[in-house]
Order: sequence, then C-alpha cells, then structure tokens
Amino acid sequence: MSLITFLPESPRFYIYHDREDDAASALKTIYGDEYEDKLDELKESSKNEPDGISYTDMLTPGHDQFHPTVLTVMAQVNQALTGYGAVSVCK
Repeated sequence: MSLITFLPESPRFYIYHDREDDAASALKTIYGDEYEDKLDELKESSKNEPDGISYTDMLTPGHDQFHPTVLTVMAQVNQALTGYGAVSVCK
C-alpha cells in the first residue's frame, strides 16, 4: 500500500479526459523511451471506442453488453449457491 503513491495514473484515463501530455508522461514512466508508439496506439484506439455504456445497454436484450452482463450475474448466482453461503444457510 505504501508504494501506491509512486504508481502513475492510467494513460487511458488521461486520453479519455483529453490530457495527452499527462498520458505521455505516464507512458514514459511505464515504457521508457519507447512510449511514443504506445501513445499513438492509445489515441487511435480511444477514437474507435464507444462513447459509453449505459445501464440500458447492459439490461436490454439485443445490445452488445447484455450477454456479458447476464454471464456475470449467473456466475455470481452460481457462486452463491455452491459456496459456503449455501452450506451455512441450508444447515
């Protein structure tokens, strides 16, 4: 926990908030002198990302995020039913 103050912020976060200089600085800390290619790659990938994912996208069938959301919920239900909770509650 004491080393967390030395970790840089996420370069993706900086690019998302239009702070390219800070993103370049974070990438330089992580990759050294070879950060420029990573910065260009990150800027290009951020242009191709959707603006955001809403709860409607996650909870409405037909959207791209519905299937991963259902899988995650079902995995959590499975863990709840087969883990210690099931043993302690059913006892």
